[in-house]
Amino acid sequence: MRIISPFKDYYDSIQEFGTDPHVTYHRKPATHTLQILQYIELPDLSIIWDVFVDNNITLLFFCGKLYPYVNWNRDFTIEELTSKTSDIYHAAHTIASQNYPMSSIKSMLCLVGYPIGYQIHSALGSPVLACQFDYQTEPNYNDTLSIIINPRLANFGFQSILDPSTCFQEIAQYLGNELAQTDIAPLRTGDDETILRAKGFDEQSFRTAAPGDKKLNRRANRHRKKVARINKEPQ
Repeated sequence: MRIISPFKDYYDSIQEFGTDPHVTYHRKPATHTLQILQYIELPDLSIIWDVFVDNNITLLFFCGKLYPYVNWNRDFTIEELTSKTSDIYHAAHTIASQNYPMSSIKSMLCLVGYPIGYQIHSALGSPVLACQFDYQTEPNYNDTLSIIINPRLANFGFQSILDPSTCFQEIAQYLGNELAQTDIAPLRTGDDETILRAKGFDEQSFRTAAPGDKKLNRRANRHRKKVARINKEPQ
C-alpha cells in the first residue's frame, strides 16, 4: 500500500519494507455529516456515558470495527483499563470507589473491536473514521453527526491496540477488498474467463462462425467480388 498524506502516522514506516503499487491510501483529513445509524448498528454505549460523564468521548471506526475512546487527562483506549502498570487502571479503581462498580468498567472491554460492517466506510470512502463528542449526556445517534474522515490514529494512542505492521496490513487489505472500486480492482487468477479478461480479451475476441455458416459466407463473398469485378469492366 502506498500512502499519500499531508501528515505522518505511527504505521507509515512500514512502507520502507515495500508497497503494493495497486493499492493507494489517499489519507486526506476531512469532515462530513451523516446519520450513522443509517449505516451501522451500534451496541449499547450507555455504560461509557455513565462511567465517563463530563469527559470527551470518541467513537473510532477502524476497518469495520468500533473502538471507543475517552479523553481523560490524555488520550487512551478502553483496553488500557486492564493494564495494572497503567495510571488509567488505578484511576479506574478511583472511579470504582465512587459508586461505579468495577464490573461496569470491565464490561466496556467487549466494545473494543465490536464489528460494525463496511457500509459507513464505503459511504465515506475511508477505512478510518472518528466521531467525537463533548456532550455531558449520551447523544441521539439518529441525529446528523459530524464525522472526521482519515484522522491521525496516533492521536488516539491506537498503537496500544495494533502494532504498526498489523495496522498497515489491515488498512491495505480493507482498501483492496471492501473499499476496492469494481472498475479498477485487480482481477484475481481463477477460471479461464477470469484469466482471459486479465489478458485484455473479452467474449467477442474469439468469435467464429458456426460450421454450417462458413459455406454460406464463402458463397456470399464470391458473389460480392464477382459483382464488383463486373462493375469495374468497361461498358
